[in-house]
Amino acid sequence: MNLEEIYRLAQNNRNAALALAFIGFTGLTQEQSKHAELHLDEHYVRVRDAVYPLSKQATELLRNLNHLHDIDIAKGLQDLGTNEDDLRDALSAAVWSTSDDGQLLQEMVALNTLNRLPLELTYPFSVAHQLDPNDPIRFEHSLETIQSAVDFMVAPSKPFIPLLHKLLDAKLFFLVVTTGVSGLNLIHNLLMGRLLSPADYGQLTFVNTILLIIGLIPSGMQTVSARYSSIYESQGKDHLMQSLWRFGTRYSWLIGIFIAFLLFLLAPFFVDWFQLRNVWIVYPIAFGIPFFLATGTERGLLQGKERYYWLSGAYLVEGVIRLGLGVILTLALASSNRGVDGAIWALSQSLILTWFVTWLSLYSRPPIKEPIVAEREGSISEERKMWLSLLGFTVMALLGQALITNSDFVLVKTYFDSYDAGLYAAISVIGRIVYFGTLPLTILIVPIIARQQAQGNSTRKLFYILMGSGVFLCGGLIVASVLFAPLIVELLYGNAYVEAAYLLPMYTVAAALFVLTNLLVTYRVALGKGGETWMPLLAAIAQIIGVILFHDSLMTIIIVQIVIMSVLFTGVAWRARQ
Repeated sequence: MNLEEIYRLAQNNRNAALALAFIGFTGLTQEQSKHAELHLDEHYVRVRDAVYPLSKQATELLRNLNHLHDIDIAKGLQDLGTNEDDLRDALSAAVWSTSDDGQLLQEMVALNTLNRLPLELTYPFSVAHQLDPNDPIRFEHSLETIQSAVDFMVAPSKPFIPLLHKLLDAKLFFLVVTTGVSGLNLIHNLLMGRLLSPADYGQLTFVNTILLIIGLIPSGMQTVSARYSSIYESQGKDHLMQSLWRFGTRYSWLIGIFIAFLLFLLAPFFVDWFQLRNVWIVYPIAFGIPFFLATGTERGLLQGKERYYWLSGAYLVEGVIRLGLGVILTLALASSNRGVDGAIWALSQSLILTWFVTWLSLYSRPPIKEPIVAEREGSISEERKMWLSLLGFTVMALLGQALITNSDFVLVKTYFDSYDAGLYAAISVIGRIVYFGTLPLTILIVPIIARQQAQGNSTRKLFYILMGSGVFLCGGLIVASVLFAPLIVELLYGNAYVEAAYLLPMYTVAAALFVLTNLLVTYRVALGKGGETWMPLLAAIAQIIGVILFHDSLMTIIIVQIVIMSVLFTGVAWRARQ
């Protein structure tokens, strides 16, 4: 079913126009439409005590009708070549694809917690009995929501969107900035590899890995606060917004302080377990951990309230400080053989300054308008259960990805000396360049897939484009690493790392298999599916066990990853075809 064609057909057919306006664009059922009161000038339909906003397209179709009597909606559906359920499903898909929830899900690309809901459970249909055209703020927001969904359904597909228009979109700006920050982090890794010895680079990579694993908590908090703050903002539930903010920040600080205290206590043991130089490899990061965790909730609030420019600034500060200050301090302390200490202090400072930017943006325009009152504590308690449920699922889903991409290095740091660990760290960074190559691809393709599905069009060609591009990029990197591994390593890291070049081709194969798996999961998630998201966690556990059992050499560890990633890709592909 192509909504664009159906819209053109309805404009010349009175029965079809009414069917599409009421069911396809307004979300009413046939039974509800019999009791509809039209208020075209105010852009809404009233059905008893419920209010349904009217898009411009729906208003246009209804204005062309002289009256509603003697119009056969069933005949109109037949003329359109569709049915009531399909039209409501199409509108639901469009609301999902244009909502904050849907876009958040697309950005997460590996979660399945925000699947498309039945139309009556989505905003603004879920609050139709609470909408009041005399309440301009809430009504206008609901009207904008419907308008975006209908525009999404009937807009003709365009292969190219003007670059300026895209760049002015705050959400795309945010995605571009985060992609650029990922590039800054890659440059940071390459420069640190150049400035530090392999042994010191291994120490720095260990600290980065610890941050990535601890970062699962703020990432989960960001997902929770972004989702629910967006909902509370649209529904005007300020008391729930306040509770979410207080709950998230309070527990983030408490957990952050506890983890920091734990790191201070365990630092001497880390020196022995992971062959670190001294406890000062750990202490600076422990100091920044509470700020790191608090940032998660506040970033989520910025995202939920669509303050994407502030949010982009927070990410940029983190990347720029980490890179700029890291290079300065590393060079300043290099003469005393303490360059790695400078790089780690720069990491700690980037965590604190990032928190300051997010805090400043929120307190400059607080997202709270009213205090919590006692009678609302019951509803807040129920909401907290939902926050914790989503937090647990999100952290669990992210845990699979984090363990797959980082557990191998932690184990290498345990079983091998600092020099070998540094060599392995350099190879892993080069092998993961393919991640950055495919990230813009998912940003561009995922919304197009959602649009095509909402319009009832086949997405098979887009699937071939997505996976074909992934295979091309991964294949190109594999071929380059096979033919030019020593040259690539020397150009990026210097002569000190060349002896590890023989590892690069095999590591690139493992990374490519994981990237292709993620692309396949991305496609499934874009369709509102993605029940395979539990599989990476299972694969991560298998990878850890495999490395613990087989670690006689660095090459053996990479072979274990290739075997596990091959099984993971096969399993996801098999489930996806069903």
